[in-house]
Amino acid sequence: MAKSIPFSFYHGTSSYFLDLFTDGVPSCNWPYEAAAKAFVEEAANTIKHIGLRLEWFEEDVLQQKDHWRHGKLYVSPCKRTAAEYAWSNAQYGGEYINIGVNILQNIRAVNNQQAENLIARYRNTLPMLEGHGRPLVLEISELMPEFLLPERENNFCATIEDVINDAIRYDVEVFEAIHQQSNFQLIAGKGNITRVLEIIHKDRNECFVYQKIDLPKILD
Repeated sequence: MAKSIPFSFYHGTSSYFLDLFTDGVPSCNWPYEAAAKAFVEEAANTIKHIGLRLEWFEEDVLQQKDHWRHGKLYVSPCKRTAAEYAWSNAQYGGEYINIGVNILQNIRAVNNQQAENLIARYRNTLPMLEGHGRPLVLEISELMPEFLLPERENNFCATIEDVINDAIRYDVEVFEAIHQQSNFQLIAGKGNITRVLEIIHKDRNECFVYQKIDLPKILD
C-alpha cells in the first residue's frame, strides 16, 4: 500500500477565500477566476487607452506566460514560502488581482473617475477589491506524491521525488533554503487541512508571528 508524504505542504491565501475550505479539504474550484480575468484585462485595456504602458510582467500576466497561471491551488513544502506569498498578496486576495489593482492605481493617477467606474463594475463579483483580506497559511497533510503536479514543465524545477529525498537528507534550515522556490499544483479535493494560521505580523528579525485559528471561527 502506497504511503503518504511524511510531512506537510503549505498554501498561502487570504481570508477572502476561506469559504472554499470549510470542509477541511483543499478545493481548487476558485469561483472568481472569470471575473478576475475580466477585471485585469479591462484595467489593462483602459490604461493603454489613456496612453500609458504596462510593465513587462503585467503583459506576461495577461498572456498567462511562464508561472502566471491562475485559478489553481499551489502548495510549497516550505512554510516560509507560503507565508511570504500570503503576506504580500492577501490584502486584495492574491497575486493576480493585485496586478489589476496596481494597474488601477496608475489609471487613478491620470483619471480618477475612470478608476472609480472600473471598481464599481466589479465590486459585487470581486469583493476582495475592498482590500480587507488577512494573510493566512494552510497546512495540508495526507498527500500522496501523485496528488502534486509540477508548477512548470521544465528541467530546472524540482520533482516531488527530489523534495521527499531532500527532506530525509537535510535538516529543516538547509531543506528550506534548497526548496524555497519549489511549488506544486495540488489536484482538487486531495489532502486534508490540518491547521489554519493567521499571520499577525513580522518581527524585527523578519520572522512571521502566527496565531492558530479554526475554520468556523474565522468565518463567523
